[in-house]
Amino acid sequence: MAMRLVFLWMAAVFLSVFIFNYLEAGIKIGSTEPPRFEVGDEWIFIDRRNTSEISLKMIKEQGDIYVFEETTKIGSGQINYDSQLNRIGGDKKLDFPLYPGKKWSWRKWSRAALVKADFEVLAEETHRVPAGVFKALKIRAVIDAYFLGLKHSWRGTIFYWYARCAGNIIDVAPDFKSSEIIPMSLKSYKFQNAPNECG
Repeated sequence: MAMRLVFLWMAAVFLSVFIFNYLEAGIKIGSTEPPRFEVGDEWIFIDRRNTSEISLKMIKEQGDIYVFEETTKIGSGQINYDSQLNRIGGDKKLDFPLYPGKKWSWRKWSRAALVKADFEVLAEETHRVPAGVFKALKIRAVIDAYFLGLKHSWRGTIFYWYARCAGNIIDVAPDFKSSEIIPMSLKSYKFQNAPNECG
């Protein structure tokens, strides 16, 4: 009996230390880790402005860089993404691990403007797109831009949903019109091997 109590006490101490270290590392239990890709994985989105399709297909991996071929009604080209699924040279839409309440920021300076984006994971919710119904993380991005030469500022908000099962952002909903931000929804997707973890 005494040995059993000692064992249970040691197990409880180990579990407490493990959970403390896990949280101290900035990782939340139940968080979403970065997706894993393989050559041939593909996503097709619908541009809700004109119902045209946008396809994104992984064609190669170079170290920590994923190279995708993006095809639109205009043509196709290669785009590089980092391991966090952020376009290299673009903004930081995702910052893994993701969990409700997480916040991060991104800033970019140029001769013409200063752009700042503040991101927050608002909640995990069920979200429907043409590709199906997903458990997804709803993320809000508040974008502030200050145009230096014009001495003019602008603010806009984008909501988007990241689904672990799809390994990608499945829906983008800006509250403004822009040639840079496309309102789009996932129509279909396929993985060459086992899909990203669901649940």
